[in-house]
Amino acid sequence: MRAAVLHAFGGPETLRFEEVPDPVPGPGEVLLRVRACAVNRTLDLELMENGAGWPLTFPHIPGSEPAGEVVALGPGVRSVRVGDRVAALPASHCGECRYCLLGRSNLCEHPQGLGRNRPGGYAELVAVPARGLIPIPPSLSYAEGAAIPQSFTTAWHLLVTRAQVRPEDTVLVLGAAGALGIAGVQIAKLHGARVIAVAGSEEKLRRVRELGADETINHRTHDFAAEARRLTGGRGVDVVYENVGAATWDQSIAALAQGGRLVTCGTHGGADARLDLRYFYRTNLTLMGSAGATDADVVRVREHIWGGRLRPVVYATFPLERIAEAAACIRNRENIGKVVVTID
Repeated sequence: MRAAVLHAFGGPETLRFEEVPDPVPGPGEVLLRVRACAVNRTLDLELMENGAGWPLTFPHIPGSEPAGEVVALGPGVRSVRVGDRVAALPASHCGECRYCLLGRSNLCEHPQGLGRNRPGGYAELVAVPARGLIPIPPSLSYAEGAAIPQSFTTAWHLLVTRAQVRPEDTVLVLGAAGALGIAGVQIAKLHGARVIAVAGSEEKLRRVRELGADETINHRTHDFAAEARRLTGGRGVDVVYENVGAATWDQSIAALAQGGRLVTCGTHGGADARLDLRYFYRTNLTLMGSAGATDADVVRVREHIWGGRLRPVVYATFPLERIAEAAACIRNRENIGKVVVTID
């Protein structure tokens, strides 16, 4: 098969397009004919540049969110059939460790990460664990299918499982025009919350209003913490959905009402944030960090995707050979939704 292969750190422009042996699905795995694969800032771009904290072994095939059709089944697989259209979760779990048995599979002691500690989806074929698949509805394209797994399951886990968003809540969504932000807006609205969305252009804010945001703030022209307090009559918001990091941390804390909850899973804006502990405990704040999702989260996302209540947004698609252009689109913050590469 043909694949995009990374031989050393250096970014997507250093990928080599090569012929490599076809993968063979092992027990509990399926072979996927890849039609599309999402491009993620951390799991793909940062990983190619510096490993993103993962111990890569070269040569390596990146690509954390492939979508396509099942073309072969490994031993013991009965949950899917050849020909099924599916998207693969970036991380799958063992199902046997103490965390998996407790229903907290995102804390699995033996996780498998596509494009990280196993070959990824920037290839014509990829072997993936059958337990980490999401069926793609007939109404969605492969590119839209590739836009589901990471963003929607992570957003669900943060907002629903961790923050326990309620109809009486006001939720402040940062990075609202990115894939993770768009998922957050939709999920918060699905649960009846009032959503204030933050993004960096009027076009992005217009789009997130179409997706359900009640109010919007342009962070390039306004202090979003001050605006959030103004929009809540000075009280502050109940939940901050923070996926930027140090660059927005102080404002995110300042935007919270007493007893507010902040959930975070991103450090694109830096990882070294400060916290005034006295303010933290006197205002009864709750800070929650999390990555990934549980099996229960995935089931709920799948139900709402198939029911049409959640909808992935694809901003642009590029052939895999033009992945450097896809990366530039993300780095320049042009995208409203997911950027995806396609594989013929």
